[in-house]
Amino acid sequence: MPTSNALPESGILPRHLPIIAALVESQADGVAVFDNERRVVIANPAMSSMTGLPREGFYLQELTRLFQEHHVKIDEKLNEAITKRKATSLEEISLVKFYYEMHISPLIGDDGGVIGGAVILHDITQFKELALAKAEIDRQKTQFETFLECIGDGVVAIDKDWRIVLWNRAAGHISGWDKAEVLGKPFREIVRFIRQRDQSENIAFISDAILKKEIRFMENHTNLIRKDGREIPVGDSAAPVYGTDGEVTGAIIIFRDVTAERDAQLLRSSFAYASHQLRTPVVKALWGLEAARDFTSKKKVRDHMDAAISAVKSIRKMTSAMLETADIDQGRVVPKFGKVGLADVIAAVVESVRKSAASHKIAVKVEPVNKVIGFRSDKKMLAKILHEVMNNAVMYGRKKGKVRVNASLTNGDVVIEVEDDGIGIAEEQQGIVFTKFFRGQNIPSESIGAGLGLFIAKSYAELLKGKIWFTSVEGKGSHFFIRLPIS
Repeated sequence: MPTSNALPESGILPRHLPIIAALVESQADGVAVFDNERRVVIANPAMSSMTGLPREGFYLQELTRLFQEHHVKIDEKLNEAITKRKATSLEEISLVKFYYEMHISPLIGDDGGVIGGAVILHDITQFKELALAKAEIDRQKTQFETFLECIGDGVVAIDKDWRIVLWNRAAGHISGWDKAEVLGKPFREIVRFIRQRDQSENIAFISDAILKKEIRFMENHTNLIRKDGREIPVGDSAAPVYGTDGEVTGAIIIFRDVTAERDAQLLRSSFAYASHQLRTPVVKALWGLEAARDFTSKKKVRDHMDAAISAVKSIRKMTSAMLETADIDQGRVVPKFGKVGLADVIAAVVESVRKSAASHKIAVKVEPVNKVIGFRSDKKMLAKILHEVMNNAVMYGRKKGKVRVNASLTNGDVVIEVEDDGIGIAEEQQGIVFTKFFRGQNIPSESIGAGLGLFIAKSYAELLKGKIWFTSVEGKGSHFFIRLPIS
């Protein structure tokens, strides 16, 4: 306990000190008693612990300076308390990472005059941290609610009794039910998932998510019965929701309208079916035309037959391309990796386009390919990629033009280049070259093709973990690059 003796002129007499010390010593709040000269004569252990200052013998300025940006305001409050002989306080001041309330009271002597004062620090750090934590929770809650309202998927939360406790805007848009109509209601009365095949209820994926404590996906071909009775195809999943004790307290159900996806799937299936059905009569027509041509010796008739055969071959090629496209779209194309000799593949593809190149009077030049270059890939897919690119270079090359083919190893990848000096690709169309049914605006009208070759080439390159790109100047030619990983 401090034993300093305050001078009589300082206001606090020695006889006051034992009484004051007894009052403040065991206080949980920090207490510093000062005299008229604002010299601290007693500071209790709590004050010393809070501030790091001694128990006595320092001036209040040392205390107020600890609070940095608050010290001017504290000094003003001190003056106010002493001059007006009235207690005052500051609601929140900070010291390092702690927060306090400060109360300042004057001490009145026997004669009614001010003989000093007391500063009391009340630690509100815990309350401040709780307030900050609550503010952060509120911020995250607002952010989460904003996210829920912005996403396009329906999101519904249910409790352990299967009552709806959360319902976002998209859920209302898809189902036709407003949030106010559904909160607190039994989920199965509002959201009715049924199987398309037999109209039976389909909630097994939700039950499994809760019981097995894992994400479960909705069965394919599930419909949602809207509020107005209309059925729409939906898809997605359910996931368990856990309480603070780690036990499952409900589930989150996510669903989305898959009408557009289902329509696209049906269209792709119809597209594939039509292409498949078309292939058989095309082949029969080709056989018939070739047989008829062989039975006539008249040149004019044979010329017409040759033109018809060429047209039917183009239709056959387009049909095959459409079937390949349908397989790609439906994810039925899977690479079969094996050892590939690059030089052999390039030589075979060049040979396959040589006749067409000769008819267009185009010279195909292959730069020497290192026979050692071998890697794992799908040989048929690689050949298809090269054929589509080379065939385009020949088909749309200029008469007596050139096509150059080169292959090299670059940073551990195989890079194949096919360069021509043909008609090139208009700058405004270069962004859509690899899309389905692309035909350049500068391609001669008599040219026959489905516009699927480069789409197939790009799809196959990506399936082989590679990429394909090009540079082109209209009227000067195109330069295609195919990059594939060695391993």
